[in-house]
Amino acid sequence: MKSLNPEQNAGRPNFKIDSSFPWVVDAQQKITAMYEENIKDPLAIMDDYKKFEYLLNVDKKELSDKLFNNKELEETTGSGKASIDVLREQI
Repeated sequence: MKSLNPEQNAGRPNFKIDSSFPWVVDAQQKITAMYEENIKDPLAIMDDYKKFEYLLNVDKKELSDKLFNNKELEETTGSGKASIDVLREQI
């Protein structure tokens, strides 16, 4: 039995609060709904940028040399730079 003296009950809850407590269940449902609503746009943006993901996996030095400092092109065209059509194709 709990004492009527507040000092003896200090630090002890008056009732148990766990994951089945109605306020906790309601808060959990609201947080889940808010998360599901607010994750839609970031996921859509991420999908939009997936087409550029290949840029992360390309050897930038190798690609740069191939397009702007190409020894084979320099011998045949006099310039080591790729044409605009090649640049568009590569990028």
